[in-house]
Amino acid sequence: MAGMVVSHYKPVAVVQFFTEQGELVARATNIEEEKMDNDIISIQTVRDMGADAPTFVITLVNRKPWHEWVAPNDLIIISMQRPPEAKAEVMFGLVDDCRRVVRASDRPERVITVTGRGMAKAFIQFDVGHVPEVEYQETSVGWLQSNNVILAGKTSDQVLEAFWYNIAKKHINYKWSNGKTLFDVMTHKFTSRSDLILLESATLVNYQGSLWSFIKEIAESPFNESYWEIHQGKPYLLTRATPFNEADWVQLPMLEITDNEVAYESLGRSDLETYTLFSVGAKTMYSDADVFKTFGVPPKWHEPFADKYGIRRLHVETMYSAVGGAQDLQSKDSLMSLRDNLYNWFVLNNSMFNGTFMVRGSNRFKVGHRLKYNNMEFYITKVSHSFINFGSWVTELGVTRGMRPENRFKPPYNAGTDYTGIGLVPYNPQAAKQAMEADALAPISGGDLEKASSVIQGATQMMNTGLVKYTFGGYNVMAGKLDCSSFTHYIYKTYAGIDLGRTTGQQVLKGSKVDKAYLEPGDLVFFRNTYNSPHIYGVSHVGIYIGNGRFIHNSSSRNISVGELSNSYWAEHWLTGRRVLKTTATPIGNVGVPGKTMTMVATAYGATVLNGGAGTGLTASGTRPVEGRTVAVDRSVIPLGTRLKIESDFAGVNGIYLAEDVGGAIKENRIDIYFEDMSVDPQVARKRMFAFGKRQIKVTIMN
Repeated sequence: MAGMVVSHYKPVAVVQFFTEQGELVARATNIEEEKMDNDIISIQTVRDMGADAPTFVITLVNRKPWHEWVAPNDLIIISMQRPPEAKAEVMFGLVDDCRRVVRASDRPERVITVTGRGMAKAFIQFDVGHVPEVEYQETSVGWLQSNNVILAGKTSDQVLEAFWYNIAKKHINYKWSNGKTLFDVMTHKFTSRSDLILLESATLVNYQGSLWSFIKEIAESPFNESYWEIHQGKPYLLTRATPFNEADWVQLPMLEITDNEVAYESLGRSDLETYTLFSVGAKTMYSDADVFKTFGVPPKWHEPFADKYGIRRLHVETMYSAVGGAQDLQSKDSLMSLRDNLYNWFVLNNSMFNGTFMVRGSNRFKVGHRLKYNNMEFYITKVSHSFINFGSWVTELGVTRGMRPENRFKPPYNAGTDYTGIGLVPYNPQAAKQAMEADALAPISGGDLEKASSVIQGATQMMNTGLVKYTFGGYNVMAGKLDCSSFTHYIYKTYAGIDLGRTTGQQVLKGSKVDKAYLEPGDLVFFRNTYNSPHIYGVSHVGIYIGNGRFIHNSSSRNISVGELSNSYWAEHWLTGRRVLKTTATPIGNVGVPGKTMTMVATAYGATVLNGGAGTGLTASGTRPVEGRTVAVDRSVIPLGTRLKIESDFAGVNGIYLAEDVGGAIKENRIDIYFEDMSVDPQVARKRMFAFGKRQIKVTIMN
């Protein structure tokens, strides 16, 4: 009988702490004579592409006063190995908490626990923006551009590179006793799709929120991925284009596991995240009537799946496309390309395997890699290490997108068709397009300053009673059970006679858009992604603006209360303002009075026919239009020849202008701002115009 050779290798773990005083090392060793120095009881690390930061939990023997030596934000490096595998780092992180735990029982226990997060913590904990009490910013330029972070016209990796060096690296100053700083320890690699250029940057120039939220906003999932991983002994922040297509997928590194490594597996398929209708819209409110901002690009579907799984729409908005009409074929092409990517990535969710493998511990596993097991290929989205001294080390792999390689890029991949309806309403794309392109600037109902005051007084009175308690989905005023949208619905119905609709998804479509800088008392303010909302735009919370940067709302944490728009949480989740009452500003009339200031609705135009001009190259005053000087007005409101001071939150549109042109659509409080398109490519100028979109500006009469 042939002999059998068995090799047994005990795993090893080392934890290094870099504090303000010095370096500390905790070990779990496999060398018999050193076991008295073992410090580690257990280690748990988790790296998940879907989470904001990797995490770790370390349990140490209570033989040394670790809780006195280790402090929050000390640097930790965790290394593991199972010989003959070489030792390698599995976690770089920052301490959140270190404490001694004593449990008195039949078996008394005294241990030290250390918890923390990966290097992402430094970005999560650092809010950026301006502090209005002591700092001044020029809103038309924005603090980002003032710090050499140019947004418009850039790809996501270009924006992130500028942000990394001009904001993050300059202002995050963590240092440890070994002389290392945060950016000595970690690095980055930003790549992105070259065909996606940031066009809608107005909401970002004065960004308020955490550094990490900004990075995620610019990376814009699901078209790009952003996550943390360790390569060549260093933690990397990585952003890259999502591997939608076969050429990108096969370039991902491949790891392999075999049956003798697998201790446990849980794999299966479900339709919990099955979608059958896929669309992409522009992250702009250029056309209020186009609910999904697709500008006529129809959703894509695989009709047999709709028959089997029903109609469920996955809609994503992008800052990297802005369109406004049939002429913008290049921009529409980008919307269609992104829509096709979305379809290809998600259409087979019901057919792909997902789940967990528990395997023999190894430091070779990385998120964002492919995994081969028998005849299947998966995508690794989570790597978790569980190490127990004198016991075991196992690695848990969270996987998705499991399929046989030969089936991954077969139909229905790349075989979707434009949605043609299911008979609920008549299929008429021409009429639908006309309706979407209709101008929905007018408010839904009448109203005035008196109604705005009534709304605010009614909301304040309800708050002061203290009788209403937040109840998700609640709409029982007598019982004192309301949520955020039933609160606003009741207040506007009772005090202004306006039916907003019951949900935030209905209310966010009412009235006309108002930028944050031009909110007036009585406007609605909306926020997104405060929970996993099913509504359009991810809208999830609503309140009533009461002036001076404050709003009254009904929240799960504080019931009816007053909040501050400048609060980092609300700034991070800000979506939009909507005006459902008529403007509460003084009616315009003829405003040829020097010093008079008003809020007006601005759009952009050019001199070429493509961009709304007459094609003559001249204004109504007979002059050649000049960017930064020329505006078109309603001459019955603002006489031609009037000098105007314009204040806008759009970069470059700020200064003294001359009313020297008119336009058929420019009536009452509308104004058109000229963008140069004769000496440059009109298509390029058109993209800038759509990035400007339709927004409110402040106008002051100068003469």
